[in-house]
Amino acid sequence: DGYLYGMEAATGNIVWKLNRTVPALSLHTQSTPIVSRGVVLVGLDDGRLMMVSLTDGGVLWEKAIAVPGGRTELDRMVDIDGVIALIGNVVYVGTYQGKVAAVDAAKGRLLWQQKASSVNGLTVDGDTLFYTDENSAVWALDRRSGASLWKQEALKFRRLTAPVALDHVIVVADYEGYLHWLDRDSGKILARSQADKHGVLAPPVKIGSDLLVLGEGGGLSRWRLDQ
Repeated sequence: DGYLYGMEAATGNIVWKLNRTVPALSLHTQSTPIVSRGVVLVGLDDGRLMMVSLTDGGVLWEKAIAVPGGRTELDRMVDIDGVIALIGNVVYVGTYQGKVAAVDAAKGRLLWQQKASSVNGLTVDGDTLFYTDENSAVWALDRRSGASLWKQEALKFRRLTAPVALDHVIVVADYEGYLHWLDRDSGKILARSQADKHGVLAPPVKIGSDLLVLGEGGGLSRWRLDQ
């Protein structure tokens, strides 16, 4: 409904709420706000990234990552619905039918942007940003400049999750419940394992050198790549 709520952790009481206009048509998902150092970073359905005060919900800055355009409501969809990453003082974010971008967290200033369409979001590991696009191609970009390092298209249309970085590999899960293990530096597919034949509910979660995977069938499994 366009509302962002700040709630007291101990009681659940609403401390503040903030409303933003929701587009006529948007994807049926929402990005998860990031809380850090007394502020909240939020991706909106109209392609804007917003920082608000955790204390009172006051807006500190807003930045349009992608601007809606086109003749139809479908053409104008630019949702920020995927994983957002905050590394140091830089926010990394991707939009549907728009951009992948790096933004200065202190001032909301755009550092770089690349044309892209991403629904599930991204991850940053070292100096590299990894994301899956709307067609399930996996990309690696230089996080400091946005320059493309590699693109893996062998998994297109498999409805991939956001990537997870694990040591020297990048892992994505697909709609059939398979985990695909990619070489971090080249994008080469190293291995494939089926975690749940019904699919997965969310991106794998990194626990040390392992991954936890929650399947659509209700099973929770733990995985590790053999060295």
